[in-house]
Amino acid sequence: MERRKGMIRIAVCDDEPEVVEKINDSITCFRRDNKSDFTVEKYYSGESLVKSKKKYDLVFLDIEMKELDGIETAQEIRSEDVDVKIVYITSYTDYWKRAYKVHAFDFISKPFSDEEIHNVLNDFLKFYNAENEKTVELRTADGAAVLKVKDILYFYIKDKEKRKVIVNTNHSEYVSTESLREIYEKLNSEEFYKAHKSCIVNLRYVQSVTKNNGGNITMTDGTSIPLAIKKQNEFLYLLSKQLRKG
Repeated sequence: MERRKGMIRIAVCDDEPEVVEKINDSITCFRRDNKSDFTVEKYYSGESLVKSKKKYDLVFLDIEMKELDGIETAQEIRSEDVDVKIVYITSYTDYWKRAYKVHAFDFISKPFSDEEIHNVLNDFLKFYNAENEKTVELRTADGAAVLKVKDILYFYIKDKEKRKVIVNTNHSEYVSTESLREIYEKLNSEEFYKAHKSCIVNLRYVQSVTKNNGGNITMTDGTSIPLAIKKQNEFLYLLSKQLRKG
């Protein structure tokens, strides 16, 4: 399911109904005071959130839930959506170290105040707005194309003789008349990586990496990208930095 453009979608998931309602009320108050375009959906188990198959921009997620706990729920969500920001709700700080493995955006300890929820929402909006404002301008056969950085999956050379560079995004493909080197110089090296002489990948859309048989990157759309042997360690380091951003 695609996210609705212009609408920030939030999920609240906790097996304690009173906690869900408290967070929902706090978000409603923030939305009213800040005229923010939020929509909130409530869940009372990790299973119901995962089974919904819906994509959210921000998820408030309890860690200590029965059956499918918050960490397991986050792992399921992350496998389908690399962009979602997860805020963990917990009574026990012992869970925090484990939760970082699923790249938390923030943590809230129970009991919490409206101010803490509002601070998280403010931080998220700053991040969300900054991400949506990042663009890159590329030359194409049809003229200049201004693309949102967060929508670009990867660049690759399709025709080695003509050196055509294909730009694959979440919505469509473009053919750039610029060289791969020229394009790479325009990009943030902490977000994009030239994995091979013929391709550049957006680190946020990397699904998995294998180091066997020369190295291979699987992107979230299922595309297989070669990873040069001499670049494997550097790539894995930069990928881990990107993931830690949550």
